[in-house]
Amino acid sequence: MTVIELTEDDYVWVLEHLTSLNLTGAVVYDALHARATLKAGATTLYTFNVKDFTRLGDAVARLVVSPQ
Repeated sequence: MTVIELTEDDYVWVLEHLTSLNLTGAVVYDALHARATLKAGATTLYTFNVKDFTRLGDAVARLVVSPQ
């Protein structure tokens, strides 16, 4: 496992991205996980909440896989 540090710029990017998608609320936590996944260059984002992550845009949706 590798720790991915999110910078102030990453947080700003997430907030601006969510604003552009007209998403508010607790989705910010999913978006921060997604940002770290993209920043790490991961090829898969495993989640039981597929719908929550696929709404974050194509770059994230391509990575989402349910472990079921």
